[in-house]
Formats: sequence, C-alpha cells, structure tokens
Amino acid sequence: MLAKTRAIVIHTTKFNDKDLILHALTEEFGMVSYMIYNPWSKQAKVKASYLQTFSLLEIDVEHQPKKDIQRIHDAKILFVGNSIHTNPYKQSIVLFLAEMVRKTLSETEKDVHLFAFVYHSLCVLDEVTEKYNSFHLIFLMRLTQFLGFYPNSTVENNDVYFDMLNGIFTAQPPLHGHYLEGENCKHFQALTHISYTDMPAWNISRVDKLTLLSTMVRYYQLHIPTIQRIKSLDILHSLFV
Repeated sequence: MLAKTRAIVIHTTKFNDKDLILHALTEEFGMVSYMIYNPWSKQAKVKASYLQTFSLLEIDVEHQPKKDIQRIHDAKILFVGNSIHTNPYKQSIVLFLAEMVRKTLSETEKDVHLFAFVYHSLCVLDEVTEKYNSFHLIFLMRLTQFLGFYPNSTVENNDVYFDMLNGIFTAQPPLHGHYLEGENCKHFQALTHISYTDMPAWNISRVDKLTLLSTMVRYYQLHIPTIQRIKSLDILHSLFV
C-alpha cells in the first residue's frame, strides 16, 4: 500500500557499510523500521542530513504490514530545529528521550495523539531558552499516559507512599517493596500536575531532580521489564546534575 506520512526520526542503526535502518515514529503506522540505502550518496532519496534524532520528515512509503523493514520511496524534511542539535544540553535531552521512546514504543500501532505529543514536545524543547532542566522529567511522566501506567494522581491527606507497581498513592507502604516515600514521593506526585509551561516556576534542587530522574527510569523498568540499561543517562547526569 502506497502512503504518505509524517515521521519523527528516533534512531538509526548500521545495516552494512553503506546502508542504515531508520527507526521512526510515524503518524500513520506507529513505530516503523525503514531501510535507508546509502544516505551519503548524491542520488539518495533520504539524505544523511535528514536523519538527525527528532527531525520531522514527510515520507512516501510502500507500507506492507507483515514486513519487519519497510521501504521509503521519497522524503523531504519538515522540521530539524534551531537548537536541539546545536545546544549540548538539549542534545543530551534529545538522545536520552529518543532512547526511552525507542525502548518503550518498539511495537505500536497508529496513535495520532502520541505522535502529536512527541512532535509538540520537540518543538517546545527547540524553542525554550532557559530553565528547561525539568523537561525530560515532564516528558517521561506525560508519556506514561500513552503507555498505560500513568499514576493515579488522586491523593488523600494520609497518602504518604506511592505504590510503583500499581500506580497509586497509599497511606501504608505496599508489601512488595517497590514504593516511594518522603520528599521523593512528594516530588513525584507534583510531577503529575506539571506541564512544560510550569518548568520555570518548579524549583527543586539538582539532587532532588537526579533522584526523581532515577525514580522515573525505575518506574518505567518496573512496567516495561525489557528496558534495562539506558546508555544516554550518564551523559544527561554529567550535564545537568
């Protein structure tokens, strides 16, 4: 089936000396892998310059649902950003979030709301100029809405623990041991109510943000066991914490 769709570049892997496999989040088909033939060639339909992480493409594809790797007939770039690939802090955020997206959305179907969320998020990151060191935390929390384990943010006065397996705040610690308490629990609960526009006003310490980031990664790993080591996490830590 011939189709046109927008696609967000998530990751590329080397197939051989000349060719790459592009892993992209598409508006029409969800996460899809595409064979990219020699993108450094002058005749290439998909140029190497198109393949920067979180770039937005419009692609003409021949989509065959039962195939693991699809083909692109033509492509043009719609958005590459002004700062997400030149600012080292934003680059570290982009690499980290792209790795998380790749490992959490490896098998998805069409979800226009998910696509819109990711695209809106990368536009926000590209445009913001200061106080965005909570961006990745907000992104990860909002992404759980599409993954099925967004926390129940309803909290009673005596709910001082967060049950990480069941996604609820409770008055007593759960028996399984996977729970939050104290300041980390309070910050995690606050994060469920924070949007990108709230970033400048959300003042917690760098140490608390480091703890919260580790908590978010652990929360993902509990609900998606295939997520193991996040390679880009160390780079993010070195720049922001």
